Order: sequence, then C-alpha cells, then structure tokens
Amino acid sequence: MRKLICFLIILFPLVSISQVVEITGNASFFKSESIQVFKYKNLLSENKQLLTEITIPENGDYTLKFDLDTPQEIIIKIEMRELHLHVHPNSNIKVDFHAITYASNQRNPFQFSIEYLNLPKNIAPDSIYHFLKSDFANKQLEIQVGTELAIFYQEFFNHSDSIYENYLSNDTLFATYYTYFKADAFLQTTIPHSVLIKQYILEKPIVYSSREYLKFFKFVMSGRLNNFISKNPKTIEKAKKEYKIYNELIHITSEDSLLGNKETRSLALLLYVKSNSSNTYFDTKTKASIISQYGNFCPYKVQSELARDYQVSSEPFKINQEAPIFELENKFGELVSLQSFRGKPTYLGFIHSKSSTCQKDLLALEALRKKYRKVQFLMVLSDRDSVLINQIPKETNNLKFLYLNKTYAVLEQYQIWNFPVYYLLDKHGYFIQSPAAKPMDMFETFTIMTAPKSRRKNYEIVKP
Repeated sequence: MRKLICFLIILFPLVSISQVVEITGNASFFKSESIQVFKYKNLLSENKQLLTEITIPENGDYTLKFDLDTPQEIIIKIEMRELHLHVHPNSNIKVDFHAITYASNQRNPFQFSIEYLNLPKNIAPDSIYHFLKSDFANKQLEIQVGTELAIFYQEFFNHSDSIYENYLSNDTLFATYYTYFKADAFLQTTIPHSVLIKQYILEKPIVYSSREYLKFFKFVMSGRLNNFISKNPKTIEKAKKEYKIYNELIHITSEDSLLGNKETRSLALLLYVKSNSSNTYFDTKTKASIISQYGNFCPYKVQSELARDYQVSSEPFKINQEAPIFELENKFGELVSLQSFRGKPTYLGFIHSKSSTCQKDLLALEALRKKYRKVQFLMVLSDRDSVLINQIPKETNNLKFLYLNKTYAVLEQYQIWNFPVYYLLDKHGYFIQSPAAKPMDMFETFTIMTAPKSRRKNYEIVKP
C-alpha cells in the first residue's frame, strides 16, 4: 500500500502538468505533403525550432502532437505557406485547411478554419483577440467631434479590463498582447510618447518573447534614434572607420534620459538597424558591421545570439561563392543537376508562370538568349499547382526549364520568397552577380559574361 501511495504521489504531478498539445483536422488539398510545426527559439532573430513533422495521408486527416512548456505562438507550415497560432499547453485544436482558389505565388496564405476542442480554464483562444479588435473598432465609430481621444480610449480599456479580467489574470500571452494593444492605441492620442515609454517599457522588464512588445518598442524608439543619429554625422563617420560604430551609437543614445538603461538602448539600436528606418543613415555594409559588433561587444546574451544568427541566416550569396547544387525535373520527368550546366556561364532564374512580371521577363529572355548564344539560360518554374504552358517559351539549346514538382527545398536553399529572382554564375558554377539584374536590364550589362578566368586551381569543369 505504501508503495502504491508513493507511486501515485510521483505520478500525480506528471499527470497534472502534462504539456501535450494536439492539433487535428483535414488537409486533403495537401495530401502527401509534409506538415510541420515550429515555435520561435528567439523572436529577435525569428529563428524557429521544429516541434513535429508528419506527412498528410491520402484522406487528408492528420494529427499533430507536441510538448509546449508555456503559452506561445506556433507556426504550422505546409510547403512554404505558414499559419500562425497562439497556443497553450494542454489544448486541443481542430484546424482544417481548404483548397486554395488563388495561387499566384508560394507565400499565399491558407484558407482555413479553427475550432478549439479543449482549452485550459481561463485561457483565451484566438477568437478573443478578434473580439477585442472588433470591440475597439466599433468603439471608434462612436467618437464625437471634439472628444479627447485619450479620455475616450481610457474609458474603453477600463471597461475592457473588467470584461477580460480572467484572461488577464490567467493567460500571460493574452495579457502581454492586451497590454501592448492598449499602448499602440494610446500612441494615436495626445499623450506624450515619453509617458507611454515609461509606462509600457521602462518600468517593465524587456520582453523578448512578445511580437507585440517588440513591434511597439521598435516603433516608439525609431524616431528618437533617427534624431540622435542625424545630429552626430561626423562622429558616426569616424566610428565607422575605426570599427567601433556599435559602442559609439550606444554612447550617443545614452544622451536621452528615457534610454538610460544600456539594455534598452542596445535593443532599440538593434531593432532600428534591422529595420528600413535606418536606411537613411546606414548602408548595408554599415548595418552588417553594427550587427557584427553586437556579437563581440553586446553584454546581453539574447541580443548577441541574434547577432550571430543574423550573420549566418541573412547573409546573401557572395560573389565568387559556389552556387548550391540542386536536382530538379525537366519536362520529361528526368532529374537534371545544376552541376551539368558547368562549362558555360549560366543565367539562373526562379520564376512563376502566373506572375505578370515574370511573363514580361520571359519575353525579354527570348531575345536575350538569341543575342548571347554562348550563355546558358536556366529557369526554375516555381508554380505550386499548375504551370501556364502558353506563357513559357520553347526550350532551345541555351534555354532550359526545370520544374519544382513540390520539391521546395531549393527555394529555401536559395532564399526565394518572391518572384522573380535571378543569379549569374560563371562557367565553373560560382556567383558573378548575386542577385543578377532582370533580363530586360541585362542587354547592356551582359559583357560581364566575358569575365576573366577564375584564379581557382581546385575546380572541376563539367561540360553539358
């Protein structure tokens, strides 16, 4: 009896803190495709960790099970399409994926339906986020001319605090989302930004696990950083030359009393440098230099890790780097390797037959391949469902087409998220232009095809 009691004592906490999440549903449109579930390892770098992966069966019915320690956002991925969901431990969700009626590119969103079969008590499903936004939008319609927005919004959120009290007390994910939704609303009022910064940022620990926080933080800090940097152009130019741009910028931003904490300044600078807002003052090389120095000088682990991840994941293919090898099918269903195109310069393109831009490029390509007969033109057709054959020119000795046929690894390998994208390779398979100009722009610049012979000694020329 004593052994049984001890066993139950040990078993009870294991049962009570079970963290399994189960997602079921039907995705018959994607039968035989891989379906994956990821979570963010770090929202700053947006690096993902695979939680589970299965192949969708012929009838389309699937079941995904994985462990989750805390409430967080997950990503369900089929092919190159992604569905983002807020998920809690111990929940059971039904997600059905429906046929896609419009598929102009690989990043088209899903058509789906979501039903929460089971959630822990006081947990907010995605529908609650929708209700909050709808309530807020409807409330805005009631605003009268001359009404002070800050007062009107404060009344709305005071009322909402009581409505969502259980969720705010028991659901950390919803509480974070709600807090920064409120902060974002008040940004549109006459309340000084400095007051909002103090209330929602400086008096709270930095939240690296919330998209809403990071979005709000980046927005409110961007203008301040622009202001500091515009006043110190000579200092920044000198810091670039001495390779101490990160430290100098941290010093400059410390002039603002609202950015007194070094971690706050460092995060603000990092998000600013990664955004387009900084393009006015920093070119790509300088941005890379700043992020690189984060790995060497930043004292905060989560930020320095991002710097190292960012360097690896976002660096484009360098000139003189060897192009990644892939194998795809031609129109006869035969596997063709990129390696077989060595021996001549190769103009490599990733296109989509339903894209109007790609269709215009194909017209230019027809003339281009006639002018440069010693150049190989290899186009990868990246359509997901069907190819508009009437938009594709006939193959010739120096114009070839390969088809993905649901093999999407090559798009991730070449970081292709939009179409078209082109690369120019020398006869040894190394990048000459990365990315390359579009076909219409290559008529005047194709003299680069006569580039000097590579100095490399250890290469293998494979003649087609």
